[in-house]
Amino acid sequence: MIFIYLHIITMFAAVAVSIGSGLLLHRVAQSGDVRAIQTAFRLAKPFGQSTPILFIIGLVFGLFAAAASSFNFFAPWLILSYVLFAAAMVVGGVMTGPWQLRVGKAAALNKGDAPSADLQAAIGDQRGKLALWINGALVVAIVFVMVAKPLG
Repeated sequence: MIFIYLHIITMFAAVAVSIGSGLLLHRVAQSGDVRAIQTAFRLAKPFGQSTPILFIIGLVFGLFAAAASSFNFFAPWLILSYVLFAAAMVVGGVMTGPWQLRVGKAAALNKGDAPSADLQAAIGDQRGKLALWINGALVVAIVFVMVAKPLG
């Protein structure tokens, strides 16, 4: 039972860090305030680095919870959750992370108080916002699958 709680707590922490910091960074970036962008992206860097670690720890606790609860690792609802989890990790790694790195780098290199063309282009890249929406939907789907256990 302890692994179930550890799994839930760790996954909720990972979601809070990833979605929460992502929403905040998008809002700050949209402000166009170069100093705020530089500060926010610099301060958020540890959160971005800890997010995959939290998700992996949550995954490990989930596997231990499944084993301790004698769940069938190949139950359809668990396979569906694996696929959704993998999709969220790919979206984060391919879209969210690169967007944050690009904006953070452009902001750090920006001279003056007006956003440079590079910073404006990085902020305007809609892949970061799209990734936030996709991962939000994937989180809702994963929670549904974990609670409702559809398909058996």
